[in-house]
Amino acid sequence: MEEYTPEVTREHRARGARKVFRLGGLRLYECPLSYMTVDTAEVMSLVYLVDGSGTLLHPGGWGAQPAWLVDAYEIYRVETFQNIMDGRDGQNRS
Repeated sequence: MEEYTPEVTREHRARGARKVFRLGGLRLYECPLSYMTVDTAEVMSLVYLVDGSGTLLHPGGWGAQPAWLVDAYEIYRVETFQNIMDGRDGQNRS
């Protein structure tokens, strides 16, 4: 659903909420970084490091990596591929 209910629209106006970021159909009214924990930021940093360097956390290939890293990397790859297929380049667009 892309449209707000009248109640949500009234609440945004009453609070003076301003959209700061849009991600697909999701509109955020505060910085998206405020939703992330330190653990999430660390996992994201590791995923970017693995992707950019081509080096895994532990020696021995993907089978020797912790399941959480394999899952996080797979999510990253799927999202990256989907963005490419949708023609999105990760830029902030309203």
